Amino acid sequence: MKKLIVILVILVLIFSGLSAWAVNVYAKPLEIGELKVIVVPDKDGVFIKSGEGEFQKVTEEVDLKEGDTVKTDETGSARIVLFDTNEVTLDSNSEVVIEESFIDGETPFLTKIKLNLKQGQVWNRLLELLHPDAYFEVESGGVVATVRGTIFNMSNTDGEIGVSVLENSVALSQAGETEVVQTVGVDEEIVFNLEKIKDLKEAKIEKITKSIKEGKWFKNNFLRDETFREFIKERRDRILGQVGPLPGSRFYPAKNLGERIAALLTFDKAARAEKIKNFQARKFLAARMLRAEGDKIGAGKILKSISNLKEIMPIVRRVEYYDRDFLKTEAQILKNGLNGDFAKEYLGNLLLPRQLEFINQKLDLKPLILPKTEDLIIESLDTNTNSELSNTNSGTNTNTNTNVNTNTNTNTNEPQGPVCGDGVCEIGEGSGVCDADCPPPPPPPSVIGLEISALPTSIPAQGSSKLTAVTVWSDGSKKDVTGELSWTVNQAATGAPMGYVSAGMFYSSGPTGTASIKGHYDDPDSGLPLEAFVSVQVTTASRK
Repeated sequence: MKKLIVILVILVLIFSGLSAWAVNVYAKPLEIGELKVIVVPDKDGVFIKSGEGEFQKVTEEVDLKEGDTVKTDETGSARIVLFDTNEVTLDSNSEVVIEESFIDGETPFLTKIKLNLKQGQVWNRLLELLHPDAYFEVESGGVVATVRGTIFNMSNTDGEIGVSVLENSVALSQAGETEVVQTVGVDEEIVFNLEKIKDLKEAKIEKITKSIKEGKWFKNNFLRDETFREFIKERRDRILGQVGPLPGSRFYPAKNLGERIAALLTFDKAARAEKIKNFQARKFLAARMLRAEGDKIGAGKILKSISNLKEIMPIVRRVEYYDRDFLKTEAQILKNGLNGDFAKEYLGNLLLPRQLEFINQKLDLKPLILPKTEDLIIESLDTNTNSELSNTNSGTNTNTNTNVNTNTNTNTNEPQGPVCGDGVCEIGEGSGVCDADCPPPPPPPSVIGLEISALPTSIPAQGSSKLTAVTVWSDGSKKDVTGELSWTVNQAATGAPMGYVSAGMFYSSGPTGTASIKGHYDDPDSGLPLEAFVSVQVTTASRK
């Protein structure tokens, strides 16, 4: 009897210890972090003031608010970080006023940012805006530069305004006006002084010169662009890293146990509800991670077990706030009907219909009809391909028939009924041909690969090489997409970057060795990401 009691006590202690461990490791609330506006001094000589107050020197990160001004002297340099996904780098002798800085706490995609460049030079980098009411504007010298996700430089030197675009495009309008007067594209710049020309339309758009791009200001910011992208990825991974083990992991049962025990031990109803919501958000993010890995079945199973999707969306939106390519890919999948069960549930809860329509327009898609959230049902996960009857809201039963009618009426004396592709079905009139009975048209050519080349493949330190990227299509054709790729360059053994890519050119930063350059391309038709690599050998000889 004593042995039995001892064994039971040991088992209880083991279970208690495992439970305490599981609760401590897997039942912690998700730490998402606060989105705010800050200034980060990169060099000495940075000052801020609030409203009409006096400038105060800052030497460390400081929170900012609307109406604050950031200024640098001849030795200073600073970065204004707005809600993590927007960053503005101030050159020396520059001054910027934050006129507006708004973010919607429930839907962080909605940001409204207005800056006023009083003097100097700023480099602006921001993620693509995916809300129809979001905007990012920089005003200077009576001109407003408006973007929806780009990298561009803007300067104001004694009334002479310059705008140089390194990614996507920038729309220019005169202050107080809504009409876009000029649009500056990638690798283009415009320089003007409104006191010397009658109209902004008279300003000439030209290519950014090589000497400007190889200057210290541009080269330093090219490197900072890569750091910014890594920062965004780190922010996303920091949240996803708290999800814990995924289904199939040997620790997944321990995670479930920890969450259940933590909920049971929380006696306050409001606190328990908040904790459960947090756990449900983990589940959804786990489904998202499985989806990203290609496990649509595992993702669907998890989604079926979540009952309060709408309530957890503010947490999920914070992840997509940092990973907008995933969101756009799901929108493309939903449009194309490719395994759209996850995409329907995901997008139906994550976005407002007008926001999804806006994303579709950016993807150059036809408008989507987003189902009502309460009507969304995860589709069957088995492999049965038999079509089923589906009821629409109007009460009409639609039977999908997989038998194709191959009889063709060739009697030209008979009245001609509807034809394939006309979008009309009039059974009983003429031939009674419906689009559903038509043989499918041949599939259009699709992208099957990405190729990247460099010329030359061996350059001296501080040299450059021209990059060319082409998509390979199923019909054997190729299309140049060099300007549509995002680029990543490896680091040398010392940790220093091997170089950077701008406007289709790789520029060596100095270290010798092999520069491995990765190009990333999101195919707008399929929504699928493509990647390819090319190597450039950097030798010790310096360019003269």
